[in-house]
Formats: sequence, C-alpha cells, structure tokens
Amino acid sequence: MAARLLAAAGELKLADGESEKTLKNMALIQESDLSDDMLTELMALSSSVYLGRELVNERANVMTPTELAAVAHLVGEQSGIEVEIFEPDGIRELGMEAFLNVAKGSDEEPRLIVMRYRGKPDSDKTLALVGKGMMYDSGGYGIKTTQGMYSMFGDMAGSAAVIPAIRALAETKAEVNVTVIVAACENMISGHAYRNGDIIGSMLGKTIEIFSTDAEGRLTLADAVTYAWQKEKVDYIVDIATLTGAVVVALGNLMTAALADDEQLWSALEKATGTSGDLVWRLPFHEEYAEQNKSDRADIRNTSGGVGAGTITAGHFVRAFTGNTPFLHLDIAGTAYSESASDRKPKGASGIGVELLYNLSKELFKE
Repeated sequence: MAARLLAAAGELKLADGESEKTLKNMALIQESDLSDDMLTELMALSSSVYLGRELVNERANVMTPTELAAVAHLVGEQSGIEVEIFEPDGIRELGMEAFLNVAKGSDEEPRLIVMRYRGKPDSDKTLALVGKGMMYDSGGYGIKTTQGMYSMFGDMAGSAAVIPAIRALAETKAEVNVTVIVAACENMISGHAYRNGDIIGSMLGKTIEIFSTDAEGRLTLADAVTYAWQKEKVDYIVDIATLTGAVVVALGNLMTAALADDEQLWSALEKATGTSGDLVWRLPFHEEYAEQNKSDRADIRNTSGGVGAGTITAGHFVRAFTGNTPFLHLDIAGTAYSESASDRKPKGASGIGVELLYNLSKELFKE
C-alpha cells in the first residue's frame, strides 16, 4: 500500500488543480506495529523491485553484458551471495554453442552470470531461476522495425527479475536454496552474425535449425537451462523472459503467461501470485504443440511466427533442453515494460517478476 501511495503521490492534484497546495507528506496508520521481520522484508522487496526497474530502464549503450555482470558481482558482495562470472573462453569451454552464436554478431562480449544462495543447507533441493539476458535485440538478420527495436534495451527484463529476486531472498535470510543463471549478450548484425537458415550446436548436443535470428532468446535460454541441470544439478527450473510477441497478442500487457510441466511448481506460483498481486494466466502445454518445432535437417528448429501458439511453442523449445527437470516458463514480453503508466505499473519498467519469484521460492521450500 505504501508503494502504491508513493507512486500515486506525484500525480495527485488537490481541489482539481485549483489549489496551490501540494502533497508533501503522507501517513499510513495501522493498528499494530510492523515486526522487524516484516520491515526487513518490505525494505528488501521494495529496493529489489526498484533495482530491477533501474536495470531495465537503463539504455543498452550503458547496460552491457559486462555491466550487468558487474551489477551481479556488487549485489553478491553486498548481500552475501556467491557469484561466478564466465567470460567468452569459459563459455566456450562449457560448449554453449547456441549462446555464443547469438552473441557473436556483437562487439560486446557475452557473460554467463551464476549466483548461488544457500539459505537452507539442511535441504538437498535447489531451485534455478533463469533470466533472459538479451541486453539489446536488433533481431539480427531477422531485423526488427524501427518501432519494434526502440524498446529492445528492455529485452533483458528476465535477468532484471532474477538478480533482484535472489538479492531479496538473501537480504531476508530466506530458508531457500536458489541458483540464478543469466546468459547475457546482444543480438546484433555484422559479418560475424549468425544467419537465418544456419544449423548450430548447443551445450546439450542438440543441433538447432535457425528459422529466425529474431527468435534468439530461446537459444540463449536453451544453453542456460542445460547448464542449470547439468552443472548446477538443480531440482527445479523456472525461467522468465521477454520471449514472444505472441503473448502480447494473447494476453495484452496486463497478464504474464505461464507454462508448466510440474504441478508442484505451478501450485507454488499460484500461491505466490496471491501474495505479490501479479496476474498470471496458465497456457496449455500439450506435447502436440512441440511438433511445430520439428526440423527436417536438425534436432529442433527455433520456429517463430506464422504458425500460431507462438508462446507455447517457444516454451516447448526451452523445455527440450531441461533434461526432464521440473520446469516452469514465464513469458513477460507484455508485462515487463509500458509506454504509459497505469494503476498496476509505472511508465517504463514494471519490475515484474522480482516479488513473484521471491514468493515462489519461499512457497516451494515450505515444509
């Protein structure tokens, strides 16, 4: 409530604008005192949401993969989170061919960001929060329009959800085990860039036929989720990404789409929305939709546009690299950024996912 009041204060006009008075102070009164734990949580969540918004609102000429890695490192130092940053040679050693193919058209070097928080050492469960870290998306040779490209500095909103979320968990000493993974890069055009029609590899060993270089996010996520279960040995994978224009067609900018192949994860998400107030709609995840990603020349194709159910097929693409680990996919392409303010979110970055993932993590680790 305090956050909403603060957000609205700047727009509040007294006496229909006829008065010269302005609102300078407000008081929120309740019957009982907030506990220290509640105050700590409120401060951790509000500051983390604002961090997420700042990361998205910063323009791509400043918020590069290297800069995002520096932010993650600083968050780790301040909040007691283990941080490991992989530079190109390390990414190459991991065999992340899909990630590197997307990144190679840019002069900006990619970074693989891994953050580990262990707040429940007596539990053998670990949750991976994987955020799409596309710091700028031109579409590559599947180039976007000027209008479509303008706000692509915000295509890294998934990373701007998971990094602040693990920060909030650490600040509140939440009893959870969470690993954050971000494959951060740019999708640009150059003589080095990958092309429509290419067949590339991946960390998992699957070959991928590139239908569109503008369906790049699922390629970076494919290697990121592979890393999650192969190297970090996680028990659950939740990814969050500004992944498809199709989700905007389906749900507009009001609701986030969810796809889940595990009922425990979906139940935790449902309960989390009740606390965070986020509007989330579960889409069908039937295996038949995965047929649209089939390729005649490779193991899988990054199908994009023209076939329908684009949000679902994108989710299936990422799921094909999860190694049967319980999986939940959140598409925030419609809810991460807005050109105008509304009752639910400000103009610019919304900070979507920070509080939602924080609460989901806590729900999943409840005994």
